[in-house]
Amino acid sequence: MRLLLSCISKHSTLKKHWSESAQAVQQTQCPLTVLGSYEKPKEDAGGLLCLLEDFGSSQLESHPQASLSPPIHRGPTGDPDVSRGERSAVDSDLSRGERSEGYKVVKNLELKMAAGMADTDKGVFITSFGSIHEVDADLKTIKRDVVSSPLFNALHSISRTQRGYLVASTGLDLILEFKRDGEVLWSWWATDHGFEETPTGRRRVLDKSADHRVVQYGTLSQTTHVNSAAELPDGRVLASLFHQGSVIVIDRETGKWQPVLEGLDHPHAVRILDRTHFTVADTVHGRALLVHINGTGERGQVEEEIDAGTSWLQDCRYDDEHESWILVDGKNSRLVLRRGRSGDKAIAQLDLDPEWRLYEAHLL
Repeated sequence: MRLLLSCISKHSTLKKHWSESAQAVQQTQCPLTVLGSYEKPKEDAGGLLCLLEDFGSSQLESHPQASLSPPIHRGPTGDPDVSRGERSAVDSDLSRGERSEGYKVVKNLELKMAAGMADTDKGVFITSFGSIHEVDADLKTIKRDVVSSPLFNALHSISRTQRGYLVASTGLDLILEFKRDGEVLWSWWATDHGFEETPTGRRRVLDKSADHRVVQYGTLSQTTHVNSAAELPDGRVLASLFHQGSVIVIDRETGKWQPVLEGLDHPHAVRILDRTHFTVADTVHGRALLVHINGTGERGQVEEEIDAGTSWLQDCRYDDEHESWILVDGKNSRLVLRRGRSGDKAIAQLDLDPEWRLYEAHLL
């Protein structure tokens, strides 16, 4: 099994920012590490992509901690010293845990705020704050800014659709469907569909004609913090709403929505498994859920619940081919593999550098 792992930022940078923002967060009922702050960190929070090969074994192994931080030669701007456009990735030079039974950390690539990933005809799309980049499956090359739009802001998860791609433009409480050439095919603004107030009761008004690619909107300035979206086979769209603790289904033609799953704690990572099932991370509850869904008007029914043993399950996915769950533990900076839909058999655990804030695992 080969995986790409995205690391959206460094924990130390965020902890410093959270500490400085604590006074504002005291006005809310949720802790700072859950809801965020009114503003984004002003300093560079970093970001990283990591290629893992042969990850998984017949039984749970104890592995040394794997470093995700190879040395990088920088140019005058502070970015890796390589030319713009198609670029060579950074070869891994790991001081710890480069090889261990059951997995191998092969390559790392520094990429600011690396988050969501989706297959393309030419490689893998990687979202960052205000742009989408593309890497090859071996992480040898990267093409910068393959897709960009004035409506991209704090991009999170991305997925394929029948016509193109869906991305959560989280900073704008917006879901966009687009083609590779950047043409917007469909959009859904949460503020136009009943989600007008932030968690602290402020009314949000957005200028849809502005260029939002470099504007910093804090999590508490958003009404939903929608962070993932996926297209059902019938064309409807599922979306995870962080602040509301729910998964909703959206009708494309009308934009009307209805809840599919409620009572979650700041969910992430909605993924379609088959025509009648999807998975989602119930993040703070530390649960990976496999949910049954049918036609319009029906609520989702949880069929499987996997306890990931964490208070921040950033990402989860079930791989039918390998009959395995892939769980991304953001709290403890680790990846966990479990066997079967019930996830009752441990396969492997990979403990990574605790400095990195893991975001998503992509199966190659």
